[in-house]
Amino acid sequence: MLGCSGMELWVCSSAFLLLICFFPTTKTSSDPDHFQCGPGLGGSLGVTVPYGDIRIHYGSPLEIYCMLKPSETKFYNSSSLTFFRNDVEVSNEFVTRVNDTTIRLYIKNPPPSRSVYYCKLKTSSRNLIAVCLNYVLVGYPPSPVQNFTCISRSWLSLNCSWVPVNNYIKTYYRLYYYEPPKRKIQYHCPGETPFVRNYCVWNESSEPLYRAVLESLYFNMYIWNDLGNITTTYKIDHFAVVIPYKAVNLSLVEATSDSLCIEWERPLSLYTFPAGIVTRVMYQSEWDQVNQWHLVNTSHLKYDINRFTLNITGLMYAHTLFDIRVLLKSVPAKDEPKWWSEPATITLRTKAT
Repeated sequence: MLGCSGMELWVCSSAFLLLICFFPTTKTSSDPDHFQCGPGLGGSLGVTVPYGDIRIHYGSPLEIYCMLKPSETKFYNSSSLTFFRNDVEVSNEFVTRVNDTTIRLYIKNPPPSRSVYYCKLKTSSRNLIAVCLNYVLVGYPPSPVQNFTCISRSWLSLNCSWVPVNNYIKTYYRLYYYEPPKRKIQYHCPGETPFVRNYCVWNESSEPLYRAVLESLYFNMYIWNDLGNITTTYKIDHFAVVIPYKAVNLSLVEATSDSLCIEWERPLSLYTFPAGIVTRVMYQSEWDQVNQWHLVNTSHLKYDINRFTLNITGLMYAHTLFDIRVLLKSVPAKDEPKWWSEPATITLRTKAT
């Protein structure tokens, strides 16, 4: 049986004093109101203290008192009371009889969880009647989110997303960006604020607008729940997270028996993109093995023009079909598959000899 000692004694005594003060043993005309388990539950047999939902920092104890209505003590006493966690009866080691009307549940370190604790009255060996209940959430104060990432789709929109840390305590987020040195002027995430979703999108029609011209993006994220609040900051290299739309107007200029000259254009949204666009061109013939692609040297192509022409020479087969792919990437973006555009594709035939 658990008792109270030291600091636990002070907490236990304080909680019990609150119980006694709120539910005096002397009956009054207001007793029925005092012993409502919750709104609309005036017919309950008793109450639990604390009242309502309980939110606990993991590592802190859980303490609940259950008290019978004075009118019920004519027929039952606290020896008939018990606690259930969800559908499982709580072990006697965590439950103490306080007096003839009251029992106490005390768990020193409940696990992170979302549970319903019921106080029930045993009217017989097989019959249980609910007295009152508490939703109990055991979790953590806010933590910095994981994998905060921003992606700009062809310099037209910005989608920032993150992975929240698992927590049984509902946690809220507010995301803002700002322009140094005007840190006090912050631009909020369009739409629902505060929110529990894990993304935020700015575009040309959002309020506030997507600030496409900013080379660096600075963010503040405010995170809070019932156990506390924190602020985290992020800096994003804006132009390095732009993923272009695929090249447009890919077409044939001229074909010979061993060459194919092609041309294409940047997407219109990238005509004035200041960081520049790098191009990757690859091809395979109808005689090559599947996915046997040959890279074309594109190092001579300029980064800051919008229309490109490229002559693919040294092709081995005349009168042969060639699949050609053109991919685009922002110059400062990492050379990783996720930062390249979808391929623009065309199938062309070399001339016969």
